[in-house]
Amino acid sequence: MARQRGTPVLISEGSARSTLDRIRLGDGLHDESWLQELIHDHPAILPMSDIEPGFGDLIAVAREIPCGHGYIDNLYLTPSGDIVLVETKLCATARCAGRWWRRRWIMV
Repeated sequence: MARQRGTPVLISEGSARSTLDRIRLGDGLHDESWLQELIHDHPAILPMSDIEPGFGDLIAVAREIPCGHGYIDNLYLTPSGDIVLVETKLCATARCAGRWWRRRWIMV
């Protein structure tokens, strides 16, 4: 059977290369809270220019904000003052992710 995933390589300045190790998500260490903190501390890893090119760089405001339907995982502002809400989910399989999306669309 052919390998379905490649090995990621980090190329730093000066063309130094090192392979990256795959981590297991959802094992307690890398859970949804870890993901929320990661994107809060480093909002540039979110592909906002692919989603909405006009937004610019996101400014992290807060995490886990209570609202009428639960919690907003991550709240950002754009330089022009637009509000960006991010919902985080960790799913081990595409099937899991598909079930989650179907549920979210029904709940909205």
